[in-house]
Amino acid sequence: LCIDPWREAAAQQGVASLDAGLSTRSESWDACYRNFLMTMQPFAAHHVGCLRQSSQAAHEIYCRRRTVGEAPLGPILTGGKIAALHIDGNHTYDAARWDVFEWGGLVIGGGWLIIDDYEWPYGDGPKRAANEWVVANQQRIVEKFVCGGAMFIKLHP
Repeated sequence: LCIDPWREAAAQQGVASLDAGLSTRSESWDACYRNFLMTMQPFAAHHVGCLRQSSQAAHEIYCRRRTVGEAPLGPILTGGKIAALHIDGNHTYDAARWDVFEWGGLVIGGGWLIIDDYEWPYGDGPKRAANEWVVANQQRIVEKFVCGGAMFIKLHP
């Protein structure tokens, strides 16, 4: 399940130095979304869904419904649990913490929680949030490591 609004307003980080670059982007968020859909189309039959929503709005939808997403990706039957979750949301500490704690609880035993931009040169929001989640959930964790700037966390089966 992919969650991303693909809208410029939603891409705002709330940090002036980071948001300044957004207004100079020439790409269209709708074009990014269309490209994503084309890239993922070969996987559509393999239980891949997409919610073009903010993290909070998508979480509400996900927790309320058993089937989420719409064509061309989805709808998919969720069962309320996630096997692999990759979080790449807003990078402020508060937003990253909300994502990790709210979505992380939905990852099934034996699953993976992947927190993007754990090592990120522009701020430490994802790193601080991930570290807090690790401390709060140590008993659930089999292993964790950082690769390509993302933290990978494998949960006990």
